[in-house]
Amino acid sequence: MYKQEIYDFLQSVSPDRFAAPWDNGGLQVGRLDEALTGIMVSLNPSSKAIAEAKKNHCNLLVCHHPLFFKLPNKLDTAREPGKTISAALCSDVTIVSFHTSLDSVALNRYLAERLDLPLDKLLLQTGKSVFFKLVVFVPSDSAKKVAEALWAAGAGKIGFYEEASFLSSGVGTFKPLEGAHPFIGEIGKREEVKEERLEVVVPQDRSKEVLAALRASHPYEAIAYDLIELEGGEPYGFGLWGEVEETTVLEIARRIQKILKPSSLRLVGSFENKVEKIGFCGGGGSDLFDSALEKKLDLFVTGECKYHTALDARAAGLNVLEVGHQATEQPVVDFLIQTLKEKTDRPVLGYWEEEPFQSFTEGSL
Repeated sequence: MYKQEIYDFLQSVSPDRFAAPWDNGGLQVGRLDEALTGIMVSLNPSSKAIAEAKKNHCNLLVCHHPLFFKLPNKLDTAREPGKTISAALCSDVTIVSFHTSLDSVALNRYLAERLDLPLDKLLLQTGKSVFFKLVVFVPSDSAKKVAEALWAAGAGKIGFYEEASFLSSGVGTFKPLEGAHPFIGEIGKREEVKEERLEVVVPQDRSKEVLAALRASHPYEAIAYDLIELEGGEPYGFGLWGEVEETTVLEIARRIQKILKPSSLRLVGSFENKVEKIGFCGGGGSDLFDSALEKKLDLFVTGECKYHTALDARAAGLNVLEVGHQATEQPVVDFLIQTLKEKTDRPVLGYWEEEPFQSFTEGSL
C-alpha cells in the first residue's frame, strides 16, 4: 500500500469542497508516491509528533490542523513551522492535513455521538454539493466489474452509505459498422445482448475520475451512458444543533466535563438556565454566533469564543459554554484512527499532546 492510497481515501471521507476557503489542508510536506510503513495521527503537526512517528516506524503523519494557513516568507528551522518541516524531511515522514473539511463532515457528528446529544441539523450552511446520476448500460456479465470500478473512483456514496447502486435487466441492440471493433457481434449484423442498466450517484468533484473509470472498465468501445445533474443537492457547512428534553446548562456542562475532560470551562450566562435547543461547534465557533441566534438556541457549545462575541451573547441572552479548542478537537484523533484502521493493515497509532494552557482560579496561586 502507498501513502497516496491513504490520502485518496481521506479525501473521499472529507472532500476539499467542504473546506473553508481560507483553509490550507491537504499535502503539507513530503511525497505520496512511497510505500506506506505506518500512520501516526495527531491533532497538530509538530516536531514531537514527527519524533513519535519515526520511533514507531510510521512514515505518514495525518493531522487535523495544517502547518500554516498562509505561505511564510521564510522558514527558520530553529522555530515552528520550520522546525517541524525540517524534522519531517530528515525523517522521511510525509505530513497531510484534513481540517475544516473534516470539521464539516465528521467532527461535530462524532462529538455529538460521544456526548449522546441528538444534534442532527446544520447550524451554518455554506453550500450545497452538486450530484449527478450516471446511467450506463453494461453486458450482464460485466456489470459487477464496472460497478466496482465506479465505486472505487468515488461514485455510489450517499450520506453515510457507500457502494450504492441500482440494477435493472433488459436487452440492448446494436449493429457494428465498418471500422468498428466490437466486443460482441459481427460487422453488419444486428445483435441483441442481455444488459444491465446500472445507476449510481456521482459527486461533481469526482465526475472526471468516475468517467475515466467507466471507460477503463467497460468492455464496449462505444459506451452508452447518461450523466444527469440532480436537483436539490446535499447541504454542507459547520456546526450542528438539535432539540433535547428539557435540562439545564449545568447538566450539559457536567456531561461535557466527564466525556471530553477539558482543563477548564467558561460560561456566558447561568448554569441554572433551562436548555431545550443546543448548538455545537468544535474549535473556534464565534463565526456561528449569528446562526445560533437565528436558530433561537438556548445553549451554544464551542471550543473558543471571542471576547466581543461573548459580550454580544450576554446582551442577547444566549448561553455560551466555552470548552477549549483542543478539548473539542482532540477527539478527531480517535475518529481518524478508527477510520484508518478499516482501510489498512499497516500500524495506525495516535499522538496525544498536552493542552498548551494551564488553568488557574482565584486563590489557586
